[in-house]
Amino acid sequence: MTPSIMYRVIHCKRHEKRLARFKASVGKAGLVVPRANCVDGSKWSDRKLCRLREEGILGSKKQLLKWERRNDDWDALSPVEIAINMSHLSVWRAFLASRKQYLCVFEDDVRVAKTFRTLLECILMDEKANRFDVLHLINGNWEGTIGAQSKVTTIACPTSSGGTTRLEIRRETTRYCAGAACYLLNRRFAQYLVDNILPVRMPVDNFVGQLPLTRFRHYTLRTRR
Repeated sequence: MTPSIMYRVIHCKRHEKRLARFKASVGKAGLVVPRANCVDGSKWSDRKLCRLREEGILGSKKQLLKWERRNDDWDALSPVEIAINMSHLSVWRAFLASRKQYLCVFEDDVRVAKTFRTLLECILMDEKANRFDVLHLINGNWEGTIGAQSKVTTIACPTSSGGTTRLEIRRETTRYCAGAACYLLNRRFAQYLVDNILPVRMPVDNFVGQLPLTRFRHYTLRTRR
């Protein structure tokens, strides 16, 4: 039985050309990916940020400073980074309100290979690979943790040309930052994200990568041909 997946691309209206390119690539892959309107923080004022803090959406100055010091990052969390958290939170909530098994989220500057859907279904049908709570289909490795990953399995997925594409699934074992370009969640992990993201204290990709690595399985994809 083919797993049920909710697809969403997070997009801000001011980037229409970017969305057009994304739609062209997913169309070639035989996918229809609905657009999720982004929360655009590019013009937020200090007053807006104060209001978010009062509403419990944004962490206190002490919480933000703790994060910045821990990561040797003395730049304040930007309004855009705060808004990105809220954009992903909105999509996670919509997923939990559905009956789908998985959520696949794209950023709108991603280009999707023609084989994307076939390879994703291949992963989800594999008994070892599909045990993830979050699967990063693109991993920017922003904290340089790739060497700490452990191998889960390698899958040989058939291609339309008669060949195979080998997909290596690996597990993150230490705090990491994969980015949020394209990832897959199950319902259990999505619920944990929704329950714990507020108040926003850090960028969303760092938030995902610092959640319990023993309680949840954080997997990432590496392609081998």
